[in-house]
Amino acid sequence: MDSTPWYGSALVAGGFALLGLVLGMLATYMADRRKFKREDDRRFHDPIRQTGAQLVTALLEARRQLKKAMRSAPTSPEREVAVARHKEQLSIARGHQDNLKFIASRLINDQALAMISTVSDLGVEAREEQLGAFWPALDTFTNAVRAEIGLPHLKGARRSTL
Repeated sequence: MDSTPWYGSALVAGGFALLGLVLGMLATYMADRRKFKREDDRRFHDPIRQTGAQLVTALLEARRQLKKAMRSAPTSPEREVAVARHKEQLSIARGHQDNLKFIASRLINDQALAMISTVSDLGVEAREEQLGAFWPALDTFTNAVRAEIGLPHLKGARRSTL
C-alpha cells in the first residue's frame, strides 16, 4: 500500500508544472530584454545615416558652388548666383547638423561642425588647393558615423571630382 496521501502526486505534478511555467517566463523575459536592448541601440542608425548623407550632399554642393564662383569673373552674374547658392547650401547643411544634435553623439556633431566650418571658412578669394581641406574633414565625419552605427572604419575613400 502507498504511504503518500491521494493529493500528494497532484501536488508534485502541479509544483513541477508551476516551476516549468516560471522558468519559461523567465527565459522569455530575458530573450525579450536582449531583443529590446538591441533595437534601442539601433533605433537611430537609419536617421543618423540619412541625415549625415544629406549633410554631406549639401556641403558637396556648397563646395561645388564655391569652386564655380572662384572660377568666374569677379563681377559676373554667374559668380553672384554661385555665391548665393553656396550660402544657401551652407544653411541647409547647418539645418541637417541641427537635426543630428537630437539623434547622434557629441563626436558626430563635433565632426559635422568641423566639416561645415571647413567649407564655410573658405571664401571666393581662396585658392583651389584650399578646397582640398574638405576631404580629411569628410573622412573623419564619415568614420565617426560608421563607428556609431557599427560599421568598420573606411580607409582611402574615393574622391569626387567636385
